[in-house]
Amino acid sequence: MATSAGEEPDVVHRAGAATAVGGGEGVAAAGGGTEAGSADAAIFARLSESRAVAIVLSALALVAAGLLLWRGGTVVFPDERDYLALARNLLENGTFGLEGKTPTAYRLPAYPAFLAAILALRDSVALVQAVQLALWLSTGLILRAIARARAGPLAGLLALLLWGAYPQGLFLATTLYPQALLAPLLAGSAALALGRASPSRAALAGLLGGIATLLVANALPAVAIHLLVLGLRLGGGRRIAALLLGGALLALPPALWAARNLAVLGAPVLTTNSGVNLLLGNAPGVSPQTGPRLDLAAYEPLTRGLSELEADRLFRAIALEWIRAHPAEAGLLCLGKLGHWWAASDRLATTGEAGSGRAFLAAVGWYGFLAAALAGTLLAVRSGRLDRGLFAASWAAWLATALAYALFFTRVRFRIPFDALLVPVAAIGLAAGSRGRFGRCRRGPGSAQ
Repeated sequence: MATSAGEEPDVVHRAGAATAVGGGEGVAAAGGGTEAGSADAAIFARLSESRAVAIVLSALALVAAGLLLWRGGTVVFPDERDYLALARNLLENGTFGLEGKTPTAYRLPAYPAFLAAILALRDSVALVQAVQLALWLSTGLILRAIARARAGPLAGLLALLLWGAYPQGLFLATTLYPQALLAPLLAGSAALALGRASPSRAALAGLLGGIATLLVANALPAVAIHLLVLGLRLGGGRRIAALLLGGALLALPPALWAARNLAVLGAPVLTTNSGVNLLLGNAPGVSPQTGPRLDLAAYEPLTRGLSELEADRLFRAIALEWIRAHPAEAGLLCLGKLGHWWAASDRLATTGEAGSGRAFLAAVGWYGFLAAALAGTLLAVRSGRLDRGLFAASWAAWLATALAYALFFTRVRFRIPFDALLVPVAAIGLAAGSRGRFGRCRRGPGSAQ
């Protein structure tokens, strides 16, 4: 099949082995597709792949159902109540605001709109949580599809297991936070980035990224990287078309929201909480772990009589002034916040504060997941499976997001959806490592090398 110069073909020949890298079910065979295929066949000899996946999905669905029975209808955190209030006000008054007809841009609109769509069917928090748990399962299936398409059935099954065994991802799905919806969008964005490249898929990736940005503004670096990974795999005019079309659709949802804010608030801002978020991460008394626990009482008299937009600008000016006056301290604080991105849990200042048992589970879950991600990445490098596109769509996107959050403040909840991006590369590497062991066992100690 002929391809234009610089355009990625659907089949890449690497180390003499044909490797399917498109959106299909091909096996990425860096270092030998036949060996990988035979190893997968032997591993699934006693249990078919479809049955293994069905068993894992059934187990995860039972766990999700049990968690829904335990936490169904529970609303703990103040932010959750805000999102509910926005959604209900949107349904009752047709206005994006916390009370009556007064508009706001303090929260981004995508998650309240998602809540409103569900609450329009039935005003039930438990129903929202059930839908989000279904999306959590769907995220696992998308991650499985990414890993399977690049490295075969075993990698796909491992991806599903890794996501299912990550307790933070499951628990997040039961909270009323936009991050619960962001995880499947990021997984879908990565799938588009790593699947078969075309301008139409770039357009879809751009639109998906724009919606993700209206869920969480700091999703922008990750989805922009995904769009670049997809577009740069094309050649010539198709590359330019893909990047322009994808970029335009990426910018469209935020631009429409900014236009709404210009009309109702007087400024084309994306949100009016960026100033206070900058202050929460850059002010006297702030530590890498402080986050929203910083007491803002000293600043409240300054905001009396100010509009939402004016208060946001004031908070931003105060934070920037402190950064300019304390550049060394601000730099060290930024590094500390980057370090906190790797933490297992936060010290919470709400009534939902975790006990020691939950903190222990969080530590085991996160550090186990991180160990699997690092080990899988190293094994992927050793086996030659970690190409630039896969690295960019996973670790580069994850680290770029960490940098974006470190400018403000970092929280474990903010990171969890982006952890999903590390699952495919971890699964691909771990599958490669298990195949190597399997191959050595089959050859036996006396076999020719």
